[in-house]
Amino acid sequence: YDWVSSDGVIRGRRFIGADPATPFPSLLQYHRPLEAGDVVRYEFFHEGTTIHVDPAIGRLAFLFRPEGVEVHWMTLGGDRETAGIDPRNRLIESECRRASVEPLLKNADWNQVEIAILDGAVRLSLNGTVVYERALEHDLQPAFGLFHDKGESEARVRNVVLSGDWPEQLSSEQLANLFQSQEKAPTPAVLAVRSAVLGELPMAKNLDAVLGRARRLPPADRYLQLRAWVLPSVTHGAVRLNGQLTPTDPPPAAGTKLGPFRGHTGGTIEAPALLLVDTAREVGKLDELRTLAAAPKPGNLTENRAQVAFLALIELAAGQIDEAQKRLAELVTLLDRLDLSSGEEIRWAELVAAARGIENPATRSAARKILELMVAQQQKQGVAWDWERRLRHVYDRGEYLAIVGDDAPPFGTQPPQGQWSPVMHPVAESRGRGTPVPHWLIEKGQARRLCGHRDDYLYFASPLRGNFEVTCNLTSFGWREIQLGYAGVWFGIVYDLKRFELGTFG
Repeated sequence: YDWVSSDGVIRGRRFIGADPATPFPSLLQYHRPLEAGDVVRYEFFHEGTTIHVDPAIGRLAFLFRPEGVEVHWMTLGGDRETAGIDPRNRLIESECRRASVEPLLKNADWNQVEIAILDGAVRLSLNGTVVYERALEHDLQPAFGLFHDKGESEARVRNVVLSGDWPEQLSSEQLANLFQSQEKAPTPAVLAVRSAVLGELPMAKNLDAVLGRARRLPPADRYLQLRAWVLPSVTHGAVRLNGQLTPTDPPPAAGTKLGPFRGHTGGTIEAPALLLVDTAREVGKLDELRTLAAAPKPGNLTENRAQVAFLALIELAAGQIDEAQKRLAELVTLLDRLDLSSGEEIRWAELVAAARGIENPATRSAARKILELMVAQQQKQGVAWDWERRLRHVYDRGEYLAIVGDDAPPFGTQPPQGQWSPVMHPVAESRGRGTPVPHWLIEKGQARRLCGHRDDYLYFASPLRGNFEVTCNLTSFGWREIQLGYAGVWFGIVYDLKRFELGTFG
C-alpha cells in the first residue's frame, strides 16, 4: 500500500531502501474538484526530513521549504511523460511568497494547514499565517491532494475538513431523492465548465461506451447521436477523432460455427468519427455532414488539423478523390508544425485519416506521406509504446498494400511457403489492448516482418541436426532488429554494429 487510514490518521508509507537518485512520488487525491469559496483544513506531522507531507492542487504540489513555498509539477512517469520535465523539478515563485516557512514550521509536532480557493487563485496558510498566494492555471484540475516522496519521508495527516459556501440544510424532498439527476438538461455554460474542468482525456478513454450506445441505435438516430458527440460544440472546440484498437483475436460468440481455417481478426482502428462517416453515407447525409464540419473557423492548430482530417474522411467516403488528396497533403503541412511533446489524445487526427487513405489506391501515396512524417516525429521524441504500435501497424499496412496491391491476402495471413511457420506469443493483455498481428513477407531468399504483436517468431519447419551452418543477413538498426535462434538460444547484432548479444528464450 501507499496510503492507509487508522485511528483517525492518514499515513503514507516510506519506502525503506529506496535509491536516493530515483524519485518515488506518491499522491493521495480527493475526488471532488474544489470550487471558489472552498477551504481545506488539516494537520500534518513534521519531523526533520523523515516525516513530512505537502499539499497539492491537481498536479501542482506546494512544497513547504525553510525559505518559503516552492512549487513542483508532478510528472506522469515512464513513457506517459512526453514534455521532458525533470521528475524532481522545483520552481521558486518569489512574487507569490508571503512569509518564510522556517519560523512557522513546528518540528516533531503537528502543524495546521489551510488551503483557500479564491476566484481563480489559491491561498496557503501555515499555522495561522498566510505563506503563499498564486493564480491557478485555467486548465489545472482543482482537486486537493497530499503529496510526498515516499523514498524520502513518511506522511501523517489528521483532521482533514472541507468547508464551503454550501446550503445549510436539504429539503425533505431532496433527502428522499439524493441520487436523483437534474430534471433540466445542463445549459451550454454548464457543459462548457464541465469540459474545462475534466478536459478531453476522459472522453478519449470512454470510446467503448460511446460506440456501444451508438451501435444499438437505428442508423438515423445513430447519425444524430454521433454527430453531436464528434462535431465541435460548447464542450469541445475540435472534431473528436480519438480512436482505439479492437481486441486481437477475440473469442467467437457462443454458438458460432467456425470454418476449416480461421484467420486473425481484430487489432484494427475504430473511432466514433469513423462510425459517424460510415453512418452518414448509409443514411445519405454526407453532404450535410461536410457542410457542418466545414462551418467552424479553427481557433488553433489542433482544431485546424482535426477539421482537415475529418473533411478528408468525408470526401473519401463520398468518392471525392481529388478533394481528399488535397486534404491529406494539407495535413502533412499542418502536422509538421505539431509540438513533439503533444500527447497522443491530440494525435489521432492524422492517424484515422491516413488509415482510411491507404485503403484507396488513388490516395494511398498521400496517406503514406502522413504516416512517414508521423514515424519520423515518433523517432525524434516518442509518445508512448502503445501509440507507436498503433502507428507502425497503419504504416506497415500502407507499405504492404503498396507492395502487393489491393488483391493481396488479408494482413496477417499465413505465408504460402510451407517451409516457414510464423508464430506470435500473445498474452491476455496484448490481445485486450488490440496489439496488431504481425505479417511476414516471404520471398525467395528473404523474410521480412511488417508490424508486430509482442514476441514474433518465424520457424523453419525442418529440424536441423548434425553439423550445419546458417548464413544470413540480419537487420540490426532503426528499430528493425531481428535475431537468429536455434535450440532455445538466440543471437543478434547490437544496433551500434560493434557488439553482439547472445541469450536464451524464456
